[in-house]
This record gives sequence, C-alpha cells and structure tokens, in this order.
Amino acid sequence: MNKIIPIFFFLVVCGLGFLCYNYSTQNTTLKSKNLDLNKQVETVTQEKKRLWDENRLITKEKSQLKEDKEKISAELSRIQMERDTLNQKFTQLTEERDLLVEKLKSKPKVAVVEKSASTQMGQTYAGNEGSEEYWVDFVRAKADLEVQLETLRKELLDSKTDIAELTKLNKEFGIKIDELSKEKERLTDAIKIKERTLSIMSRDLVAERESRKTAILELDKLRGDNVGLKREILVVNADKKNLQMKLKEIISKKESLETRISEIDNILRDKSMALDELQDDLKYAIKGGKMVNSNSSVELPPIVIKPEIVGLKGLRGEILAVNMNENFVVMDLGETTGVRPGMKFSVLRGTKEIATIDVIEVRKDIAAADISSIVGNYSIQEGDIVSCK
Repeated sequence: MNKIIPIFFFLVVCGLGFLCYNYSTQNTTLKSKNLDLNKQVETVTQEKKRLWDENRLITKEKSQLKEDKEKISAELSRIQMERDTLNQKFTQLTEERDLLVEKLKSKPKVAVVEKSASTQMGQTYAGNEGSEEYWVDFVRAKADLEVQLETLRKELLDSKTDIAELTKLNKEFGIKIDELSKEKERLTDAIKIKERTLSIMSRDLVAERESRKTAILELDKLRGDNVGLKREILVVNADKKNLQMKLKEIISKKESLETRISEIDNILRDKSMALDELQDDLKYAIKGGKMVNSNSSVELPPIVIKPEIVGLKGLRGEILAVNMNENFVVMDLGETTGVRPGMKFSVLRGTKEIATIDVIEVRKDIAAADISSIVGNYSIQEGDIVSCK
C-alpha cells in the first residue's frame, strides 16, 4: 500500500505535466497562427485601401479626361461650324467672282443715236468716262476679293490643321480612356479578389478565435481538475500521513504488546516454576503425612476500558496540511469522530483563535476544510489545534 500511493501520485503528476505541456504547445501554435492571420489581414486591408485609392484617382482622371474630351468635342464642333461657314463664304465669293466675270464678258456695247454731231461726241465722251470708272472699281473689288480669298484659304488651312490636331488628340484621349477603363476593370477584379481573400481570412480568424475560446475553456476545466486533483493529493497525503502515524502507533502498540507478552511469559514461567515447587512440596508433604496449605495465587493484570468521547462541541484535532493557494486545510478528524461537511471549526494557536474553517469533504480519519476567515496577520500552520464550535 505504501508503495502504490507514491506510484499513483507520480503517474497523476506525469499526466498533469503532459496535459499542461500539450496545452501550452497548442496555445503557442494558436497564438503564432493568430498573429500571422492578423498580419495578413492588415496587409490585405492596406492593399485594399491602396487599390481603392488608385481606383478613385483613376476614376477622377477618367472623369477629367471625359470633361476634356467633351470640351475638345465642343471646340471641334465649333471649328467645324466655322469651317463650314468659311466654306460657304468661299463658295459665295467664288460664285460672285464667276458672276462678275460673266457680267464682264457679256457686257453690251454702247449704242449711239445720231441726232447731231455734237450730241454724238458728248455721248461718246460720257461713255468712255463711265467705262474707266467701272474698270477701276472692278479691279479694286477684284483685288479685295483676292485678298479675302487668300485670307479665307489661310484660315481654312489653319482650321484643317487644328481639326487634324484635335482629331489626333481625341484619338489619343480615346485610347487613354480605353486603357484607363481596362485598368479600372483590372483594379476592380483585384479588389474583388482581395475582398474574397479578406472574407476567407476573416472566417478563418473567427474559427481560430472560436478554437481559442474552446481551448481557454478546456484550460479552465483542466485548472479546475488540477485544483481538485491537488486537493485529492493533499487529502491522500493526509491519509498517507495519518496511515503512517497509525502504522507507527500500531508498531509501537505491537512493540508494547510484544514487551507485555514477554513479561507475561516471564511471569508465567515464574508462576509455572512456583507451581512445580508447590507440587513437589505437596508430594513431599503427602508422603511425609503433612498437609501444606498454600495461599499463593497467580494475579493477572487488570483490563482497563477507555471511555469514548461523547458530544462534538469542543472536539479537538490538529492541522495536518495547509494549501494557502487553494485556501483549504486538512485536519486529523474524520467520520470516525463524527465530523460532517458544513461543520465549523476554530483554529487555535495556544489559547488564541487565529482563524475559522468550514468542512467541505470528510474521509474516515481526516477532513478537508475551506479557510473562511483569518484574524490579523496570522497564517495557519501545520500542527495548529482545531476545535469544533
């Protein structure tokens, strides 16, 4: 029995140590995974924020380009309208020039009516004078029209050049808008992928937290079991100590009994020798015709019965073990002395009460009790006296 109890304690301690090591390893692994997941979530969140910022910038740039395109389209429309107007003016001026040329080609000769010689000469002179003024005006008008035509041609060429440049710029803007649209689609797809990844990682993080909560609950349960096992160990240690004390008492009683048996054997041997001497004397007396009366007798030691303790109030015992971390003690009073759970005891040191305890668990010869109160700065120690209230 004395060998089994330490082996049992050793196995229990080894089991608890293995469970604590396994839980510590799992807890460390879970913490490292949790840190990695948090870092990945932060990275994905920053990447998502950066992509959103780029998306906003690209959207803003696209809107600006659309506005520029609309402005350029409006300017192009205005220039085309001006070009059409200039073309109309050019066409009109060309028609006027052709009309003037036709008029000059088809102008009729001046008719002269012969009334008198003086009248004919006056009319001819007047006709020649009108013809010179006409040609002067015609040449001047022609020069003005040619200048206007040249100006219109230059404006038309400039307009064509502007239109070509605006068309080229419009095409470049269109290509850039297409590129930005593709970039926006790519960023949108990347954001969707990051959001999906973030959602998966969030679910993994939630699952990790749930497993961590489960592990914490298991740890609390193991701690409670550990506390219970510690109490059991203390109780078993107290049982062991009590058994050892009883074993010492039994050994001492055995030695005492052996001593008494030895003494009784010596007494019996002496009495037997005295009896043999009496018998020899008796035989000798009978042979000699004499009667010998003997008052010798064998006395046995008296049997003493110890009275049992009646009543529990004032019942006293001793503290066998103290666990201040778990706040309980073990005393050498148990079921055999009438102790029951819920009973209150005072802890005495000398004649001074230093604490109060409540019985929570009772065995045959020992009991475990919670420390309900301690007076001042005292602390319960092994060997302190307990007294039932």
